[in-house]
Amino acid sequence: MPPEELLNVVWPSFSGMLLQYWGRNAIKFHSEYLGVVPLMLASFSLLLMEKRRLAWFFVFLAAYGVLFALGGHTPFYRIPYTLLPLIKLTRAPGMIFILVSFSTAVLAGFGTQALLRREARVGVGRAVAWVGVLLAAALLAVAGAWKGLMLSFAFPDRVAYVDANYPTFTFDTFRAALLSLALLGLIYARRAPRLAGTPWAVVAGLLALLDLWSVERRQIAFTDRATTIFAADGVVKAVADDPELFRVLPAAPRAGYMADNYLMIHRLRSVLGYQGMELHRYDELLGGKNSWLGGQGNLFNQNIWRLLAVKYVVTEQPVNHPALAMVGDGPALSYDGSHVYVYRYQGHAPYAMVVAEALKAPDQQVVPTLIDARFDPRRLLLVPEDSPVGVSSLTALPDTVSLTVQATEVRPGAYRFQLETPAPAPGYLFVSENYYPAWQARVDGQPASVVRAQMSLLAVPLTQGARVVELEFKSSSYALGRVITLTTLVLLLGATAYGRVRDRREEGRG
Repeated sequence: MPPEELLNVVWPSFSGMLLQYWGRNAIKFHSEYLGVVPLMLASFSLLLMEKRRLAWFFVFLAAYGVLFALGGHTPFYRIPYTLLPLIKLTRAPGMIFILVSFSTAVLAGFGTQALLRREARVGVGRAVAWVGVLLAAALLAVAGAWKGLMLSFAFPDRVAYVDANYPTFTFDTFRAALLSLALLGLIYARRAPRLAGTPWAVVAGLLALLDLWSVERRQIAFTDRATTIFAADGVVKAVADDPELFRVLPAAPRAGYMADNYLMIHRLRSVLGYQGMELHRYDELLGGKNSWLGGQGNLFNQNIWRLLAVKYVVTEQPVNHPALAMVGDGPALSYDGSHVYVYRYQGHAPYAMVVAEALKAPDQQVVPTLIDARFDPRRLLLVPEDSPVGVSSLTALPDTVSLTVQATEVRPGAYRFQLETPAPAPGYLFVSENYYPAWQARVDGQPASVVRAQMSLLAVPLTQGARVVELEFKSSSYALGRVITLTTLVLLLGATAYGRVRDRREEGRG
């Protein structure tokens, strides 16, 4: 997080919000705004003497979160990156700012409790200082004094965003000043008998809620219902009746299918789409991360199409290719209103098929072999060198196994495949599904291994006579984590209940 964006904790539009963002990051869809009212209340937290040590802890936690969030903008990041295990593997250090928000909320609670217990004069000076600073900032904003600071940080191509955002920033400075005046008045008013104790705390809470809502509402965009905006478009209607398992290759950048998950919403497997946790080997299979953006990579290699069970291709322009047959009489209307063309790939391979043999090969040689037009993925699987199955060398390529495989059950995280006839010889069931250690297999009811094949995909070894293969995604790590989480929650609830019972007993004795 750029250091200048720390000002967003008080004035949320300092660096611009959403489409008016002019800061140094490429994109920004969130806000660091902590709220003027919560920050003012937090500044009184150290007045609560019985919680003073705990308050200092949260002050430290907030400071740590800020320094960590700044990342490479300060040398501090070297300390946690050197001392704390696995920190080097994390990304987006700014996400730790949630600790700053959490600490501010706790300190605001302490500050509220302190104000409720103290005389009216306690804290007034601090509140007046807040009001003075925020009013001065608002007057400077009207005079245009903040714009020079903004321009000193903005990239040349974002100067226009500074100009467009400045009126919003000026409004925010006055909004902050008015909120501080309201809280100052509330602090004075707490001497009144009718506005003491719980009523005062409720009003303070409502003021904080109004403060935060007035900013957060800008992040909320109301649209039509999902059934309307994600309704089946022409592409979905063109392929949805196909009963087979297949993938769609979206080759229409302007239509949006390549960068979103619209097709997956309709239970259509897509070669591309958005995934925040991309599988590295799948990227390598396609030629490298985002290599297809510039028309490079392996996205249009027909061997890759066969491996990924591509059956339909979506393009922006008509295509004249012997392997592609147009679906329908003309263009289809996409969900975003553009016209696209849907083609059926004539050489498509099944989602699951029996392959006779597997050959061990180093990963760096697998992709070049797979994309070679002379290689037939229906005849041979390439598995890692350390795979428990496969041979180290071959004198001749095995023949294609002419055995139909039917998917008799398909549900999220599970498949059930049945061979047309029992396997005539030992081999492998290749499935065009990304390999992951959590996949578990059973062959004719007996546990079987799942191996990585064709760089990123998976296969299940078959014995002679095998007929039914079941695959299930079942993570033991997730199951263990769930048990640990639930156990921890039970212990925390038990400890909280025990503490309250003990406190009541001590109060009763006193």
